[in-house]
Amino acid sequence: MSFVRDAFKMLGIDKPKSHAIFYKNGLKRFGSDFIDLMEIINSRNGGSFVDPYEKKNKSLELSIYVGSFFNYTKWESIFTWLEKENIDQPRKILDLGCECGITTCLLALMWPESEIIGIDACGPAIKCANNLSEYLNLKNIRFINCNLDKFSLSGSKFDLIFASFLTHEWLATNRVSPLINVDMDIKLENVKIKQTELIYVEKLATICNLLSTDGLFITIDRIPLIYGQYWYIKAAELAGLKFSIAKSYKIETKDGSESEKFPVNVFQRRKDDDRETHIDEVISLASFKNIPPLDLEDDIAEAFFRSFNKQEILFNSSIKYIDGSGVRYISLFRCGPILMRYDWTSLGYKHLLTFPLISLAEALNDCHTIIDQLDSIAEINSEITVAGLELLKSWGYSMNSVND
Repeated sequence: MSFVRDAFKMLGIDKPKSHAIFYKNGLKRFGSDFIDLMEIINSRNGGSFVDPYEKKNKSLELSIYVGSFFNYTKWESIFTWLEKENIDQPRKILDLGCECGITTCLLALMWPESEIIGIDACGPAIKCANNLSEYLNLKNIRFINCNLDKFSLSGSKFDLIFASFLTHEWLATNRVSPLINVDMDIKLENVKIKQTELIYVEKLATICNLLSTDGLFITIDRIPLIYGQYWYIKAAELAGLKFSIAKSYKIETKDGSESEKFPVNVFQRRKDDDRETHIDEVISLASFKNIPPLDLEDDIAEAFFRSFNKQEILFNSSIKYIDGSGVRYISLFRCGPILMRYDWTSLGYKHLLTFPLISLAEALNDCHTIIDQLDSIAEINSEITVAGLELLKSWGYSMNSVND
């Protein structure tokens, strides 16, 4: 949090107070410009097709003031997550839809040795972005007033392409976005890219062509339903990208009594042996913060163990106590988007614990922690199964991340 706190202070991003104070101070500082902008924002929230960005970026001060009120917790959550990810410093970064340059400057402060380009189709926004980078004396940034189609002709390659709250507008026709306006009349497993939607695949292919061999495309957006996220992943993979389960995440922001959740989708260039992302993996990622773990013991644990549809065994172990007091077994099963660890002994002890599927590495480490504690008093045979190894490999995990 220290980076985020210090960076926000440098950029003049203040934690928002109440809406009444925001409106009162905005009116006092910016007068009719603030009133005009708020009318546009309210109209847009009501469904009107209006573009607020030219009005918002009439001045850098207005842009930061209004942006801080609506986006403070989003920026805080995104860059707190990004800092914790410990991504190797990218050589070149592209910030798509950079607007007034807040996210671009945060990226520049996080990675001062990187070469960073921010692009946006709004001229006044680029003017504000240049003013902001000059104020901060950032020498590793430049801003370009253009759209992605025009910029893609440059032939540049980037180690990180960043897009925050852009994709739902970028992949839209007449403000109808397939990330939000989804067909709920079909089963989730049957979500497909329609012929009329191939134009969006072509747009995502533009991103793929701009990525370096091991580059990352990080996109954070408002995708309210898992149907939209699954559609997005399928479109991106059809465009030559590969969804990274291991690197993707979900941020949660809270403004007063309201909270929102936003998927952080991370993609890389697709390799020849990459498989398509399975719907169970998407469900697990989309809901992993909302799944309360089952933690059951004794007969109720056995009842649930028998009721689960166990598709694969991912880990197996048998533990024979040296003093002859019995045998203990610990197994990890894949049950759709859920992992189930079942721990039982020949003396009748039973314990069941569930994890989201995407927490496989953590679940395996938990199994090894239990086993390591018994190493001096038992003979232990344990293994991650072929199915478990293949799943870890497909997600890009190295075996160094799992104690074996």
